[in-house]
Amino acid sequence: DESRALYRRMGLLPADRHDLSLLIALAGDGEGQDEEGDTAEAADIAVGALVESNLLEETGPSTYRFHDLVQPHARRLGEEREDPGPRERTLRRFVDWCLATAASAEGILTPSHRLPGHDLPAGTAPATPLDGPEAALTWLDTHRHGLMGAVRLSARLGWDSSCWRLADLMWPLFLRLRPSEMWIEAHRLGLEAARRSGSRQGEGRMLTSGAIGLRNAGRYPEAAQWYRQALELATADDDVRQQAQALSGLGHVGLLAHRLDEAREHFEHALRLRESIGYRRGAALSRRRLGETA
Repeated sequence: DESRALYRRMGLLPADRHDLSLLIALAGDGEGQDEEGDTAEAADIAVGALVESNLLEETGPSTYRFHDLVQPHARRLGEEREDPGPRERTLRRFVDWCLATAASAEGILTPSHRLPGHDLPAGTAPATPLDGPEAALTWLDTHRHGLMGAVRLSARLGWDSSCWRLADLMWPLFLRLRPSEMWIEAHRLGLEAARRSGSRQGEGRMLTSGAIGLRNAGRYPEAAQWYRQALELATADDDVRQQAQALSGLGHVGLLAHRLDEAREHFEHALRLRESIGYRRGAALSRRRLGETA
């Protein structure tokens, strides 16, 4: 019974890789499994039965995938036999697990990117343990399609805060691995979600981070448009740090387009703002950009 239930729930997920910690969270949706140890043991047994039946294959330590011909069958059974309530709980646990583990990876790989005041709520699915930068980057690479699936799922179901927060937490994936189209799509969805949820802070993050993706893809006019929107938003909110971020982005676009006077003007303005708030790292980055422009 546990293997059948887990098989159906896994079929509902927009993911091509599954960690054991996620499967434990999914198995915990059953009745009569209140103890964490009991749930973990039941999940381990259920996964083992699916592997022995050649329905799952182990692709790495505690990481699994469906065989290509099996996944459509698991999805169909999940959609047909899981009631709406349990189905939504399964999807919610998946998104929560993505949020929790992506937050852990962000804390390891890009701690300066952490958005203040947006800690994850208690009760979310436990994160997959990540032992250092290499493990964090490997996890992001392995689960990039599942993370993007969770962003799309959240947008479709109206989980707007989860949508833009996950796109923001995926920053080290975008920064290190540069999947351009995924970067742009995630931030388009995240921007729409942040605006629907009324989060101006989220809107600003989506605009500036999304503009970097557009810039890296060589789409300079659209990137500049996103940066200008971010600058207008930050100016209206009197957010000096975000103003400097948007100005720095406009300067970088100008630098790449060989409009050097324009680039220098933006970088100098960003430097003054960053120095005014004591943002030493940002000021150093602005000086570096001014050096590249010179």
